[in-house]
Amino acid sequence: MGVVYAAYDPELDRRVALKLMHQQHGVSEVEAEQASRRLLAEAKAMAQLSHPNVITV
Repeated sequence: MGVVYAAYDPELDRRVALKLMHQQHGVSEVEAEQASRRLLAEAKAMAQLSHPNVITV
């Protein structure tokens, strides 16, 4: 699970979406690593999308 914030990237000079994962207590290192991999896979998939109603990643 995580949360998404609207943010501003001064290097890109544009608004961005910033997604952070919640740190969960009682989660093993393996499960945390799997969650990190899923988040990265999601970011890569979103980076390939190009649509006026989808924010650029």
